[in-house]
Amino acid sequence: MNLKNKKLSLIAGVILLGVIGCEEGSPVLTEESTTILKKGTFAPLSGYEGMTEITGVVNVICDQSKTIAIVDVIGVDPINDPLKYPTHLHADSCANNGGGHYKIDPSVEGAVESNEIWPIMNNSQDGKGAGTAESDDPTACDADGAMSIVIHDPENSNAKMLCADLI
Repeated sequence: MNLKNKKLSLIAGVILLGVIGCEEGSPVLTEESTTILKKGTFAPLSGYEGMTEITGVVNVICDQSKTIAIVDVIGVDPINDPLKYPTHLHADSCANNGGGHYKIDPSVEGAVESNEIWPIMNNSQDGKGAGTAESDDPTACDADGAMSIVIHDPENSNAKMLCADLI
């Protein structure tokens, strides 16, 4: 099974768990589960004065060996050339503007892509944006793991633009 099929199988398994466990009071994941799904809905951050009509979601899927983060939004500026929006997991909630970056190894200083999870979002001509990242770090979904994901505005000095709390 190639990497793309493994990712799709993991995502399909999480979706299936969500469908099976969607009855009220029915747990999606059990103590025996090895896959965790955290999700969130993006909203503009307080004080951000750029594009505020953007909506979207994030899904963060963790198992024993990896983390996959998937970002989908609509309402970004449609342009002819793709624009990369810096996007990464953060260590605090959106109420605190996401805080600093979530780091796989907190002792590493600075923003280092290999030590973080960056589903860099690209826009499209129809105003949609999407990004996916995979990391060998399985701890992003832990209780002391990532708390939110922030999308930065590349046309506004990479200001923090949107945030989604991971629940």
